[in-house]
Amino acid sequence: MDIVIDEDEAPIVKKIFEMTVKEGYGSYRMADYLNSHGIRTHKNSKFQCNTVNRILKNRLYCGYLVSGGVESPYIERLHIIDENIFDQAQFILKQRSSKNEEKQQIARTTKGSTLLSGNIYCAHCGQKMV
Repeated sequence: MDIVIDEDEAPIVKKIFEMTVKEGYGSYRMADYLNSHGIRTHKNSKFQCNTVNRILKNRLYCGYLVSGGVESPYIERLHIIDENIFDQAQFILKQRSSKNEEKQQIARTTKGSTLLSGNIYCAHCGQKMV
């Protein structure tokens, strides 16, 4: 079996990375955007935030097959996403992770109705302000 790029799905993958990195979309908001525009997964299902996260973490889109922690050499014909964009997306995902112990540099949530709710912290106690 030969792995090839699905020319119908490649623009969707590019859009997911672009809107995540350049427009600050989170996985929930991205799934909502795709579903509201009638875009479906390759199994014709609605997008879920987990599906968006799986796409954002998949190095296959940079041209690498990964299996069992082993990465193949670069395969140009599988390249959809630039490594720089992929790395920026990984940084964003790491910053938004609830396990992240480092100082956050980006907003953790992007779906709230108030701009800064949950994204600013009290200087005295360190708790999230709402």
